[in-house]
Amino acid sequence: MRARLLIASALVVAQLVPGAGYAQTIPMLVIRDSAALKVSDAHLRYEGGTLKLSGRICRRAYWFGMQPSELDIDRVAADGSRAEHADAYLPRLSLRIDQSCGQWQTQFKGPIATGDRILLCVPRPHSHCKID
Repeated sequence: MRARLLIASALVVAQLVPGAGYAQTIPMLVIRDSAALKVSDAHLRYEGGTLKLSGRICRRAYWFGMQPSELDIDRVAADGSRAEHADAYLPRLSLRIDQSCGQWQTQFKGPIATGDRILLCVPRPHSHCKID
């Protein structure tokens, strides 16, 4: 877990926002997989001033029938409070082992402040990501 956090923080970069003429910092992305599902190829980008997030989710081997419906994604402010929430709805995953992945995407509308981070997790039913 700590290795993923370090990798995510090393990838924080600035991106020029079209029309605004200034660089916007991409927030740190923290991913929490579950025992049955793994998030991969997740990336953040600015598009028209909106922060977009996309990636893939795959069912781990030997977890047949696991069908998540959504990912829980929160923008966490520097003070540790949940600033914004977004869901990424997931496609139905094939039962075939060689086709057990699907694409997802979502976006954040609010202004992204310096020190914000994006927390992505596979939620438990009727639950949000645990903010720590």
